Amino acid sequence: MQLNSDTIKTLATAFKNYFTTLQNKRVNNVSQLQKFLKESFKEPEVAPALAQALYERFKPYKLDGYKEDTHVVSDTGMDVLDLLLALNLLARIVYDKKLKLLFELCDDDDDGCMTPEDILNMLQRVERVFAQECARVDFDSTILNNFVADKKAESNFHFIMGMIKHQTEKKQLRLKAQSEKAKEKGGKKRSDKLDDVHQEENEDNLITYREFINAIKAQALRDLYKRILPRTLGFKDVLMCHRQETMY
Repeated sequence: MQLNSDTIKTLATAFKNYFTTLQNKRVNNVSQLQKFLKESFKEPEVAPALAQALYERFKPYKLDGYKEDTHVVSDTGMDVLDLLLALNLLARIVYDKKLKLLFELCDDDDDGCMTPEDILNMLQRVERVFAQECARVDFDSTILNNFVADKKAESNFHFIMGMIKHQTEKKQLRLKAQSEKAKEKGGKKRSDKLDDVHQEENEDNLITYREFINAIKAQALRDLYKRILPRTLGFKDVLMCHRQETMY
């Protein structure tokens, strides 16, 4: 099986056809995962050991309880979207194509745009998925690694949203200037059209992929564009990563 953007999209479509939506959905057991992989790629059954390793690696992992009653909870079921994002990051795909596929996978209703909340969720998932493998400090704690990943994602989110706002305001000023210039020349129809576009920009609270990629590629955020995706990892290293939580 060759791992590329087409195969990942095929798998995403298969999961969506079953679940309707990918957000917060689970594959309930290893045999179900094996069935999906076999039917999606029309190949012999995936080795049980590989299916088990994938299933265990992408099960949600969190703390529950309060103070002395706090305990580690590993939810039943594998997180579908986390698996797909990981496959995208591990695949030998051009960097910009990975970013485009990342956006498409997290765009749950396939309308080509996301809310700011969706963008934040996407950034947090990307930071969390390989949080332990990419950690600069060995915390020996999956929960703490995820906490640091979330904070990094929030910081990136504020930079990106600030740049999107800046670029949108510049565009609105340009459209307004064009509209006023058209009015001076007596082009009422063109002026009305520009006014309508200007109004739509003001009312639109959704973010398109073009707005997202233009923001992270802006000169002021150029470093963010280069580091928004985790460093390159080997598939074997990811599957062998042992997520743990030291209890005191």
